[in-house]
Amino acid sequence: MRGSIMETYPFVDAGMWELKYQELLLRFEQERAKVGQLYEALASRDVIGQAKGVLMERHRLDADSAFQLLMLASSRTNLKLHEVARKLVTTGVLVAPEP
Repeated sequence: MRGSIMETYPFVDAGMWELKYQELLLRFEQERAKVGQLYEALASRDVIGQAKGVLMERHRLDADSAFQLLMLASSRTNLKLHEVARKLVTTGVLVAPEP
């Protein structure tokens, strides 16, 4: 049976192993955060696609025009694109800027 890594590599001090461990732990947490961001991006993409479909059906628009309309509503209301899309999908109403 194998011994500990420190037994296998006795010429490397414990401080070096701790430093390497902390570095790997940080990289793991960064990668975990990226995975979470990718899941959020996929969810946002889905709701934006649904909102485009609503606008395409409701106003007989093509996909590019529907997306442009969502972007216009986003910039005029100072909301993120996925927030505008989510509101449209959940309420059926495209948000308008505050007067």
